[in-house]
Amino acid sequence: MNAYEDIINTPYKHITRHKNMSLHDRAAQFAPFAALTGFDGMIYESERYTDSRPVLCEDDAAAIDKALASLSQKLDSRPEVSIVYFREDTRKSGGSFEKKTAPLRLIDTVERQLIFVDKTVIDINDIISIVPAEV
Repeated sequence: MNAYEDIINTPYKHITRHKNMSLHDRAAQFAPFAALTGFDGMIYESERYTDSRPVLCEDDAAAIDKALASLSQKLDSRPEVSIVYFREDTRKSGGSFEKKTAPLRLIDTVERQLIFVDKTVIDINDIISIVPAEV
């Protein structure tokens, strides 16, 4: 004998005081949720590759100083230069190498910065290489 045999064939009484829930609302109760909000971003950030800051040898540093001295004499004509520099990452240690080709407006020797016509500022200490742009 089954424990539920006495009620198994009893007709179902629908509740009349509550409206039936729509299928959309019922499905939303069982939909998955993001228990670890932001976790995907953290995984991406930890996987993101950054380069370490290079240390220039004396010859490379001297070549940069020579190029800057040459450019400082031509600033009136707004010479166009190509610079490869190291940009520090704001979120983790290391950074990336960037290239900028643009007309140079000013070499600030006090703050040790290059200021371009488009108002971009690059620290001289971050420069890896500098050459006059191809004409």
